[in-house]
Amino acid sequence: MTTARNLAILLCVQLAFALISWWPQDHSAGREKALLDIPADSITFVAIARAPAAGGDPAWLELERGGDGWVLASEQDYPAEQTAVDQLLERLVGVRVREPIATRRATHNALKVGDDEYGRRVRVATADGEYELVVGAALSRSVNIRLADSDDVYVASGFSEWSLQETPASYWNADYVRVAPAAISAIHVRNAAGEFDAVRDESGWTIAGLEESQVTNTEALDEWLRKVVTLRLLRPVSASPSAGLPGDESARISWTIQAENESVGGGYALYRGDEDRLLAKSDSDPFVVEVSQSSADPLLEITRTDLVGDRAAPDEIEGS
Repeated sequence: MTTARNLAILLCVQLAFALISWWPQDHSAGREKALLDIPADSITFVAIARAPAAGGDPAWLELERGGDGWVLASEQDYPAEQTAVDQLLERLVGVRVREPIATRRATHNALKVGDDEYGRRVRVATADGEYELVVGAALSRSVNIRLADSDDVYVASGFSEWSLQETPASYWNADYVRVAPAAISAIHVRNAAGEFDAVRDESGWTIAGLEESQVTNTEALDEWLRKVVTLRLLRPVSASPSAGLPGDESARISWTIQAENESVGGGYALYRGDEDRLLAKSDSDPFVVEVSQSSADPLLEITRTDLVGDRAAPDEIEGS
C-alpha cells in the first residue's frame, strides 16, 4: 500500500513538473521588442499560406515588389493594390513581443505554431535576408507567433491570424473598370443583339438612329452605364492576350471621356471561355481576366430597345 502511495505521489510530481515546463509563461513580462527588426520599405517579397488539408501541400500567395509597384507573383504578376500591401507590411513589421511563453518544440503544435498545426506561415524577404513566421490563433485578438528557425513562441496582441489574408482577392481591386459613369460622354455597344451608339450632352443621352416616334430613356441608359463600369474581376487568366483569349468577341463596349480639351477613348471586350467562363480584355491592360457572370450578363444581353421609349404625343404633353 505504501509503495503504491509513493508511486502515485511520484507520478503527480512528474506531471506537475511537466505541466510547469509546458504551460505558457506570462507574456506581459520583459521589455517589448520587434519580432522582425526591419523597415517596411526594405521588404521585397512576401508569401502567405494557411495550413492545408491533411496530406496536402500549402498553397502560397506570393507578393513581389516590382519597378511599378507590388504584383501578385502567384497570379500572373497581376498588379496588387498598394494600400492592401502597405497594410500587410505594416502589420508584419509592427509585431511586438515580450518574453516567450514557451521555449520547447514539443509545445508548438498545441500552440498552433508547429510544423503540422498552424494558422498561417509567412515568408518575408529583404535584400539582406529572409524570415519565416509561423502564426496561430490565441485568445483576445492576439496570436501565438514564432520565427520558423527558433523554438521560442511569443504572444503578439492587436491582430489575428485572419488579418494575414492568403487569398489573392484580398490584394487586388475587384472593380475591373476605373471610370466614373458621369465622365463618359459617348458609348458604343456591340453584342449578339446588334450594336448602337449613344452620346450625351447637357440635356442627357441620345441614342443614334432612333425613329421619330422613339426617344432615349436616359434614366435606363444611366442605370445600365453604371453596370458597364462595375464589371467584377474574379481572377487573372493570362498576362498575354494571345495565350488567353478564346476567339471572337461576344461583346464590345467602347466609350469616350471628355477630359479638358481632349477626348480619351477606352473600353473592353467580353469573350466566352471554356466551361462557359466569361473573360474580359481591357483596351488599356494586357491582362485577360475572368469576370463574374452576374456583372457581365447585362452587357451581353442589352439591346437598343431596352434603352428607348415611345415619344409622347403632343396632346398627351398638353394634357399633362
